[in-house]
Amino acid sequence: MRRLQDYLEATLHAGLRLAPWADTSGVPVYLTREFGLWRGELLGEKLLFVMDGQAVDLTPGDLAKRIERLTKAFNGPAVFVTDSMTGYQRGRLIEAGVPFVVPGNQLYLPNVGLDLREHFRRRSETPDDRLSPAAQVLLLRHLTLGDVDGQAPGRLVDVVRYSAMTCGRAIEEIAAHGLAEIHSRGRSKIILFRLPEEEVFHLAEPLLRPPVRAQHWYRARRIPKGFYGTTLPQDLAKGGESALAEISQLSPPPKPVFAAGPKDWKRVQAGDYGDQVPISDEPDFGIDVWWYDPDQIVPRHQPDRISLYLQFREHADERVAAAAREAMTEFAWYRD
Repeated sequence: MRRLQDYLEATLHAGLRLAPWADTSGVPVYLTREFGLWRGELLGEKLLFVMDGQAVDLTPGDLAKRIERLTKAFNGPAVFVTDSMTGYQRGRLIEAGVPFVVPGNQLYLPNVGLDLREHFRRRSETPDDRLSPAAQVLLLRHLTLGDVDGQAPGRLVDVVRYSAMTCGRAIEEIAAHGLAEIHSRGRSKIILFRLPEEEVFHLAEPLLRPPVRAQHWYRARRIPKGFYGTTLPQDLAKGGESALAEISQLSPPPKPVFAAGPKDWKRVQAGDYGDQVPISDEPDFGIDVWWYDPDQIVPRHQPDRISLYLQFREHADERVAAAAREAMTEFAWYRD
């Protein structure tokens, strides 16, 4: 259920509250044994979420019949929820018009006007047209601090905390896009940026990804009576509009937002900062989960201006997009 809520919230930016479906008097007993049945409301539509349980061996045809029966009993759309699904099963369910969700992977909700959205877990057969997170870290580090130029992979290990092999692949990727050159120095290969920073950024911008891969919301633990302080994650870097507000004229958001890369995200998942809740459930703060650690590019707790620009450069609110451009004026090479 938590994975379902997180996936729909991240994909559709819509909160989902779930509760056990208690009114099953008109439902055959075998269906209540085969599935977990939960009612909820999504984008104003009342839905019955049918959690895969003991029905994993059903054929798509048998599953479609069961979903149809549950739809009639619920008097509203029933949505099948499962951890995994083959291409054949997916195709058959779409043919039958059966709504389904595979949290973290794909969804098909024609009842609320949504089309199939696939996010294959396996790597695409065609190369991604964007830089990998490691290559992006090295490029942004060069543009921000200038300490990558002329370095070999082994010397970059302590700078960005990637392995020498990962750094080696990253500089080859940067060079393959024409953003730098690779030269031999003894037994080592070093990366050399021949172009000025302004031109490097201009050529690289279409290849750069927004840093955030997911956003989650949390309710902080309450401070015991008589104690003072805050339970907000002060050791995490500011993220999102909270960080942007510190380096521009933008007003801070009502709920503070923090940034967590792979290193800090493990502690967040362990529950060190409170309980995860839907955005509709009055959270205390948000956490943007980054593809990389913010302090791989800038010193800890300093705003990563270029990453924030990449996050908000196409924001629907022009005030936010303008603040992102304003943050970039710190760099002498930046041209709006």
